[in-house]
Amino acid sequence: STVSIQENNNINVSISPNPVTASKLRIEANNAILGVLVKDNGGRLLRQISGGETNSMQIDLNGLKSGLYLVEINTMKGLIVRKIMIQ
Repeated sequence: STVSIQENNNINVSISPNPVTASKLRIEANNAILGVLVKDNGGRLLRQISGGETNSMQIDLNGLKSGLYLVEINTMKGLIVRKIMIQ
């Protein structure tokens, strides 16, 4: 399934699949993605990916254990934080 939420600041971000059942996570936004951080529930940084200023990214989550994670998406219009579940 896909989670898509319209923010008050006109940033629209879609993350799929969520829950994550494979090692890849796809992120799409209505403006350029500058970078993405993946953190564990305690805030520890696990992945840091530069966006290359495109509107979509695919992130490798290989090696991360099942559980809840935070995904911080830095776009040209601001920062969005989403929760994902890895199964």
